[in-house]
Formats: sequence, C-alpha cells, structure tokens
Amino acid sequence: QKQHAVRAYRNALFVYKQNPWSYINNHVHFNVGRWYGVLGIFDVAIKHLLEVIACSHQSLTTQSMFLNDFFHFVQSTGEKFDVYKLQLPVFNMSSLRVVNEDHRTYASNADVDVNESIWQELEEELIPSSSVVRTNWLDTQPKSSPFRNNKACVCVAGEAVKLNVELKNPLQISVNVSGISLICQLSTNLNASETGALTTAAEEDIASTKPSISTFESDGNNFTVSKLDIVLGGGETKRIQLEVTPKVIGILKLVGIRWTLSDSVVGYQYFEVATQKKNKKGKRGARRSLNTNLIVIKGLPKLTGYIECLPTKAFTGDLQLLTLNLRNQSEHAVKNIKMKISHPRFVIPGDSSDLDLEFPQCLRKHVQSDSNTVSEGTKENVKGSLFAFPQGIKIQGGTTFSWPLWFHAATPGNFSLYLSLYYEMESTTDIPYRTLRMHYNVEVLPSLDVSFAISMCSSRLQEYIVRMDVINKTPSDSFALNQLSCVGTKWAVSTLPSRDSISFVETIPANQAVSCFFKIKDLSTSSCIEAADGSCGSDIVLSPGGSTDVFDVSRTPITDFHYQERHQQGKLAKV
Repeated sequence: QKQHAVRAYRNALFVYKQNPWSYINNHVHFNVGRWYGVLGIFDVAIKHLLEVIACSHQSLTTQSMFLNDFFHFVQSTGEKFDVYKLQLPVFNMSSLRVVNEDHRTYASNADVDVNESIWQELEEELIPSSSVVRTNWLDTQPKSSPFRNNKACVCVAGEAVKLNVELKNPLQISVNVSGISLICQLSTNLNASETGALTTAAEEDIASTKPSISTFESDGNNFTVSKLDIVLGGGETKRIQLEVTPKVIGILKLVGIRWTLSDSVVGYQYFEVATQKKNKKGKRGARRSLNTNLIVIKGLPKLTGYIECLPTKAFTGDLQLLTLNLRNQSEHAVKNIKMKISHPRFVIPGDSSDLDLEFPQCLRKHVQSDSNTVSEGTKENVKGSLFAFPQGIKIQGGTTFSWPLWFHAATPGNFSLYLSLYYEMESTTDIPYRTLRMHYNVEVLPSLDVSFAISMCSSRLQEYIVRMDVINKTPSDSFALNQLSCVGTKWAVSTLPSRDSISFVETIPANQAVSCFFKIKDLSTSSCIEAADGSCGSDIVLSPGGSTDVFDVSRTPITDFHYQERHQQGKLAKV
C-alpha cells in the first residue's frame, strides 16, 4: 500500500507539473517525500521536501509541518546534507556588493556608500597630477605581468575584502542560520595567460558544472574567511557583511556563499556571472558589473582614523575643539600627509599647539597669545580647503597621531562633512600613495537669529545707531548673551543710555524676540575723540555681574571662521 501511494503521488506530479497550482504541487511533493521517508529512502524524500520548505504562501501550521518533517529525515541520514541553491533563507544575489580597498581606504562601512564622484571631486587638488594621468596603477606594470588584467580589482594582502548581501526568511517561523561564509579560491602561481583564463573560462565552468562544495575547502594558509551566525524571524530581511582576508599575493576569486540551516543542512550557492553574448552584428552585449576576481598585491601601510567628539547635533554658532586621531596599523611609516575638507565653514584644521589648550578658557582676552590674526594658511586655502601637515611629520608603524580640528556650526540644517587624507609610503610599494576617506552627518539646530538695521547718527558723521533684532528659534532653550564685539580694529561699539540699550538685555527665553540698540563708531578718522582717549572699545560685556572677562574675537579660530564667512558671502554676492 505504501509503494502504491508513492506511485499514485508520483503520477500526480506529471499531471500537475508546470501548472500554477502551488498548493496542489506542495501537497503532492510533501506526500511523495513523506512516503519515501517512511520507506527509508531518505535522499529521495529530502529531494521532494526541498520543494516545499520555503513555501511562503502556506499557513504557519503547514510551514512548521513541512520543516519539521524535512529536518526529521535529514537527521535520520546521520550526516549533514549538502544542498545547492537551498531556498532557505533566500539570498538576494542582485544586492551583492564587493567592497575592496586599493589606494582608496575608508574609515567606516558607511563611507563606502558615498557616491564615488563626491570623493573624486574632493580629491582633485589632493592627488598629484601625475597620478591623475595614470588613473590605474596597473598601467605601470609590464605587459607580461599577470597583474595586467584590467577585468580584476585590486586588494591588499592582510586586508579584508568585504561582500554585502541581503537575505530573507520567506517563512512565518524563525530559522537558525549559522556558519555563513564566502567560498573562495586563491591562486599564487599564475602567469598572464592563466590570469585571463581565470576571469572567463573558470567563471563559465563553475556556472555550468556546479561543482560540489567539497571542491572549495577553505585554504587557511592562503586566506581566512569570517563566519556569521544569525537568527531570522518570520518574514525578516537582513543585510549582512562577509569577509575574506588574503594572506599571500596572487589572484583571489569569490566563488559563492555557504551556510548551515539549523545545524543540519549545508546550503551553498555560486555567484552567477553573466557572460557577454554576441548579437547579430557581432557586437558584445552588456556585462554584469559585479567583479569577483581580485588581484592581491603585497601588504601596504594603512591609516585608520576618526574625529573624536564630533557632535551629531549642535546649535547654530556652536564652537568646539575636536581631535583627529590617526593610527598606522602597519610596520612602515607614512609621510607627506595632506587633508581636504568639504566644508571649511564648519571644520578647519588647527595648529599643533592647540592640542594643549583648555577650551574655552583659551579664547579669553586675559590669555596672552600670538594667534591674533587670520592665519596665512586660511587665506591661501580658503578656496581649496587643502591643508598640508608640516613636512617633518611622519606617522610611524604601530603609532597614533593626533591633530586638532575646530568645529563651528555655521548655519542651520543637515549637512554631510567629507574629509579625505592623502599620505605616501616611506618604503617602495606597488602603490605609492593611499587616501583615507571619512564621512559624517551633522544636524545643526536653529538657535539665535540676528538681524541689523543701521542708520547714521545725526550729530556725528562717524557714528551710527544700530538696531539689533534677536529671535530665539529654539522651542525650549534659553540663551544668555555674553558680549557684543566688533571684528577688527576699524570699529568701536558703545551702549546707549536708553532702556532699549543692549546693556539691559541678558537672557532671551525660548520662542521669544528682543530688540535693542547700540552705537558703533568709525575709528579710522582722526576726529573721533573717544578713540584717542580710549573711552570706546571693540567689546561690550553683557553677562550678569558685568564681568570684564570677555572672549577675544581677534584670535584664531574665530578670525578664521569669520574669514570663511566673508568668503562665502562674497561667493553668494557674485551669483
């Protein structure tokens, strides 16, 4: 009777084959598999149950029944079962992305997602012109070199190659997926002709023959692969990152992905590379952009870095002293370090002595300092925002280097800060330089909105009455005014005796506005008597208690940021 039932259901498969009646097909495959399992023919039983274990249209109860019977028969075999293109979980092969670092390196995974054109525009002044002409370091290699394969990307021995992929659980029940890793090959003794064969014939061979997973056992001497364990909830989709780290130079090929389902079934899937097909006119069609072949070159020095304490949110006008930390993870030193910043209105490099400053006390007028003018570097680099570190600076292998940065929240809104560091290798290497790319998102919240109305004083031509309107645009924060200052030495500021004078304004509550008046005087004319006897100055103290301890607006970085704002206003005026 059991064998008769099997024959009946097998005949039903031919009847319903290629029909869109998924529920009937599921029912037939499940019962055929179950009867083969009862007869002890587990391999055929598992083959039929594989057709139904990922049926997303079935109910939760039915899915559990299918999956439980499948695992029961797999465990009855007493060994792990290898399945090509196992449907659970479902890997979205169209989401594949290979991330490899050549001369371009990244501070974080998020920096990789930035459009390449943004980095290229930022690095135009950063990279030497000779390197721009040779856009690919492979152009410098001899024609007989195996590295003259323009179909392959470049990676560095000892540095991880990453692959991002999306996977989904089509069922309503959770599944345990363990040991997710890349399937790789690394060839160390290829000549130029063999290199070409790897990128064409080998790809087509793997795609057509579908070799067993045992063919690609991990070679711990040449590379290491990461392994990831996850639990996917019902209907859950996750994006994961897998890594392979080559240890020796050669040709690395990413073949596919392997994983283990519930510690019982080993699934594997190969990357299907679309081959170029000739059309009627003999022209080749488009080719898939995913490149799974990588040339592994000798290890290079590499800098990693981050900006310490860079805020993700700040009020407009906020000024902070930050630190850029760089670490050389290799054994060899790097030199000729340069930096390009996308938004010099928000971030500018400081001086090495700024690392020892106590902020904000360092900006007070009682502190003696020679930094009281706009630095020449700011004037020279205000258009290009290019900063060259002092020539004598080298970052030795295994050491950390720090440099001060000044942050100023210039205007409200969301902005993306891009920063690229260029450095050269002290020793001779395949690639003479590398870049470190950093990307940060900062939200600048509105604080005080200030506007001015200026009218000439009727009694003196050198004096002007200024009306200042201040609006607190925050919903819950109050701001205390500390001082009012004129930038430079040409103007002086003084209070008025009226109740509307600025000297009577101390705190501006949330969502409130105040208007006040003060007087400015032109000190460039000899007729200004107050300038001669020193009765007027560039600062008015507004803080409660009338403290004379004020901030020096003639010091860097305040003057540097002021210069940046004037440059920005000049650009807007020309538009």
